[in-house]
Formats: sequence, structure tokens, C-alpha cells
Amino acid sequence: MLVSIPIINMLKAAGFGFKVNNVMSHETFSLVCYAFVDDTDLVHSSIDNLGLDALINEMQEVVNTWEGGLRASGGALVPDKSYLYLIHFMFTNNKWRYSSIEDTPAHLSIRDVSGHNRVELDRLEVNEARETLGVFIAMDGTQEEQMEALLAKVLRWADRIRSGQLTHHEAWFSLILCMMKTLEYPLMATSLSKSQCDTIMKPILDAG
Repeated sequence: MLVSIPIINMLKAAGFGFKVNNVMSHETFSLVCYAFVDDTDLVHSSIDNLGLDALINEMQEVVNTWEGGLRASGGALVPDKSYLYLIHFMFTNNKWRYSSIEDTPAHLSIRDVSGHNRVELDRLEVNEARETLGVFIAMDGTQEEQMEALLAKVLRWADRIRSGQLTHHEAWFSLILCMMKTLEYPLMATSLSKSQCDTIMKPILDAG
């Protein structure tokens, strides 16, 4: 973070980031990124509401500024670990919906680790989740991939508990201090329904 903070301040000073006005207090809320150690999600909204093309150009400047700051500090972005979401809404059939990649073609690029070649970033649909710090997050809040990931861990644990030669105490220890901790970790960043939680818990309770 000691390396990231000066670069974050560079982006803020340049006017980049996401800004929104509170309709009740009339205060402006802004942020530049979400960061944890070396895992960073840059966010940006249009500065002057000049349209989608202007937003893409601004976002490319954001990425270039971030990448330039990293290289100046001795680091670099890794294309295989970087990707792009574009959140845009369209009004069709009397309601708002997220636009798809087909609706709003857009591309961003970064230099590879060597710095000699530019690589186009993967762009994901808003309902497509990627794992970030152990949690599968999609921009539209879809929880399916997160649930599948947790269910896979649960079924693997339950199968090992059934086939293992554990005492009651060892099984209880494994349940409370291992499996349940695995499930608790992502809960603050998810919005699983009660039905989904029940589905995840059933194999655990059956095996336990």
C-alpha cells in the first residue's frame, strides 16, 4: 500500500475516479479504486458526461496513469490478471437494462510486463463473475458463480468427512473451525438468499 497510495493520489489529482452526488445532503462522494495489498480495482465515471466514447478515452488515461506509476515504482501490470467491465444502461421495452458487450463495443489496452507491446484487456459481461480475493463478484450482483464455488467446496469436504476415519471430536473440529470458516469468509461481500444458504448447508449437515 505504501507504493499504491502515491499512485492513487496521482489519479485523484488528475480528476479521475467515480463521483456521485447525495440527493439528500448534496454532498459529493468520490473514490478512485478498491485496493487490498497488490489487488486493485480502478473505477471511473465520465468527467463531463460527454458520452460513451469520451468515457472510454478517459478510462484508458486512468489505466495509463496507473500503469505509469507502477512502472516508475518498479512494478508492472500483468495482462493475464487484468480485465475490464463497462457498466452502461439502455432503456428498452419500457425498462432499464444493462448493456451488453455487443451493445457497447469498447476496448482498453495495457503494456505487457516487458513494456514493449500493448495487450488488449479481456472484457467481461456485467453478469460474468471473476474471483477477487477469494470471492466471485459480478457487477450486476449475480450470485450464481459464488454459490457454485461454495457448493463445490462443501461437497468436497462432505465427501472426505464421509470417507475418513474421524472421531466425533475431530469431525466437529473440522466442521466448526475449518468448513464453517471457509463459508463465513465471503459472506460480507455476497448477497446469497436464504434458499441458496440452505442448499449450501445441507451437504454439510448431512455429512457432519
